[in-house]
Amino acid sequence: MTRPMTRTATCLIACVALACGGGGSDGGGTTDPELATFTSLDVDPVGPTLYTVPPATTTTITTRPKDQRGASLTGGTATFASDNLAVATIDANGVVTARAVGVAGLTATLTIGGVTRTAQTSVSVLEAPLVGAIETVFQQFAPRIADVAAGGTLTWTSVQGGHNVTFGTPDSPSNIASLQPGVAVSRIFPTRGTYDYHCTIHAGMSGVVRVH
Repeated sequence: MTRPMTRTATCLIACVALACGGGGSDGGGTTDPELATFTSLDVDPVGPTLYTVPPATTTTITTRPKDQRGASLTGGTATFASDNLAVATIDANGVVTARAVGVAGLTATLTIGGVTRTAQTSVSVLEAPLVGAIETVFQQFAPRIADVAAGGTLTWTSVQGGHNVTFGTPDSPSNIASLQPGVAVSRIFPTRGTYDYHCTIHAGMSGVVRVH
């Protein structure tokens, strides 16, 4: 004959079941992490400047999608558009090409996980200057990247400390051996190209001249 279960035994079984994870709402487990959601889209560079003189200069717009925590996301294929094709065009890979002097708005669109975001920037297209100026500030050349038209002139002026301008690119103008405070020295750039230079006195002090 089977005896009925006592109230004490019933409670004991229930407690054991709970201790083993049965019946509890969390069961001692962890909550699933919040899924990443495509929340914002940035582009880089923002507000680039290009020049019209042949060959027309270019830059590449890249997209930077982020989730709700600000973490970077991957995936999706971006599309690009220019609102002024006479000034600047942009292809399927985000390459922007200068066409004429002016300003063009650029739009990038990206879809990830069924969510679509857009980002806007603009490109300014200028004529490369025939004359430019570079100053030394806090052991830096400013601007670090200088643009000038072929046949144009760049002038270096030392604001602080003694420096030099030593080119590392073939067919560059002659080096500037000494650039003392208050002294300005110029060089003419007759040939299109990119010319790297640095100061041999101060490590990491470098610049670039782009001749269009």
